[in-house]
Amino acid sequence: MRNDLNRRDLLKLSALGVGGMLVSPFLSGQLCAEPVSGPAKKVLFFTKSQTFQHSVITRPEVGKLAFAEQLLTDWGARNGFEVTCSKDGTLFTPENLKQYDVIAFCTTGDLTKDSKNYLGKTNA
Repeated sequence: MRNDLNRRDLLKLSALGVGGMLVSPFLSGQLCAEPVSGPAKKVLFFTKSQTFQHSVITRPEVGKLAFAEQLLTDWGARNGFEVTCSKDGTLFTPENLKQYDVIAFCTTGDLTKDSKNYLGKTNA
């Protein structure tokens, strides 16, 4: 049995694990006796890629969310949290970040450089 994983194998295993977690009844709230109450938690989902951009975070056109962004936004709506999706790094200021409870990243490359993959400032 091989003990070394290449990058492609690691990405496949990671995607399988995340996919399994997303459909798990434990994480989707289906097993909770009472619905979650209180103010919705706010999530910033940052998906900038300076070099190679995975297809799950590639927006099909300006104004449309990528597959991963839409998936997380829909999951949040069902489970009581609000998701803001962005590829705009200017959102990372102390004042702006105070409004978020969680920041999720799906990024590649040097994020201090401009991206050739950025279609425009579109937030959901």
